[in-house]
Amino acid sequence: MDTGTAPQVFYTDVTGDGKEEAVIIIQTGRGTELNNYDIHVVNAEDLSEIKVQGYEEIVANQLETHVAKNGDGTLAISVKSQGKEYDFNYGFDPAPDYKQDSLAFGGVYIYSLENQK
Repeated sequence: MDTGTAPQVFYTDVTGDGKEEAVIIIQTGRGTELNNYDIHVVNAEDLSEIKVQGYEEIVANQLETHVAKNGDGTLAISVKSQGKEYDFNYGFDPAPDYKQDSLAFGGVYIYSLENQK
């Protein structure tokens, strides 16, 4: 099956143990402005796969969110995760008629790897 791109392989210390793991990203499908990928992290010593958390596990008990609409048409978003708090300002309100005070999560997985996290 041709999915459009060759598998990508990166080597980085994902677990913070000082040893590099192999991060393998495979495109599994694509459509109009949407790309689907599987991500696998493999221990380089014994070739065992390291589980990558899905969003359901992350948000289950570890995430508190708050969304407030500002008077200038932007959104103020605060997120508390694993004891740390983050504040974001979203440059516009994508759904001005929708009243929502917390973030919602759906069935789309987006993974990125930055600064070993």
